Amino acid sequence: MLSEEKINHLSHLILNKIQKDPGITCKESRKIILKFIKSTFIDAVKMEETVHARVKNKLSSYSRKIVEGSSEWDILYDKIYQEEMNKKGL
Repeated sequence: MLSEEKINHLSHLILNKIQKDPGITCKESRKIILKFIKSTFIDAVKMEETVHARVKNKLSSYSRKIVEGSSEWDILYDKIYQEEMNKKGL
């Protein structure tokens, strides 16, 4: 999970890189671009949390108890996680 401070810091780093790149021209103000970058981070974090919750729910719904942290759990988690991300087109 990214904290608000980390999102702000990363957003400013990205914005600074964009503004220094001579191949990129932005007609929007710095404030608007920064807001867009931050909202993109927030959306990504929310999506990640949603996918993580879905995966954990699926794993907990199995009739046979799978111990979280076991190699079997890790393998199934990765498999289901990828399936959920593919559903989202990612």
